[in-house]
Amino acid sequence: MDERLFPLQSSNYEYSPVRLILVNCDDFTNKACDYIIGKNGKRRDLYIDSNLKKGVYYLFIDIEWHSPKQAQSFALTSYGPSVLKFI
Repeated sequence: MDERLFPLQSSNYEYSPVRLILVNCDDFTNKACDYIIGKNGKRRDLYIDSNLKKGVYYLFIDIEWHSPKQAQSFALTSYGPSVLKFI
């Protein structure tokens, strides 16, 4: 078990594929956003790491759920010295 009381090795459990894409959209005059970072994988704790300046960012999350029987929920958190506002 890990610190969240989740079995470390479950023989029948497989994580769904997840894609994360972070873009910065501070400059709305050209109606384009700048790609910052992206990541994909099939694991419980998929994360991206980046030092960001103040601005407007969008995080796109795409999850291909394995089956309707599987719990279809996710959590989004942030960590850093500044306050982050999710809207």
